Amino acid sequence: MGVEAAETLRRRLADLRAATSVDDLVIGNPHAVESGGTNYYTIDLCQGCQVVLKANHPENPLTDSGQIDWAKVSRIKVTHIGGEYEH
Repeated sequence: MGVEAAETLRRRLADLRAATSVDDLVIGNPHAVESGGTNYYTIDLCQGCQVVLKANHPENPLTDSGQIDWAKVSRIKVTHIGGEYEH
């Protein structure tokens, strides 16, 4: 990871600390991803680098359709930082 990616990572982590939910995140193309029955949330750092998150509640908040209700998630786990993640 280069200097640019490291600096961007510091800013994204500061954004995560300040956010009350992922709905507060606007930079880095934040979006939910489902793969293999697991829900993730990804945030781009720079070209080819991303941060991948999972909800980390004892019982994760769910929508009526059974998906993670990311607007209500307040506990996260960083599962990957770097190049494209194989979910």
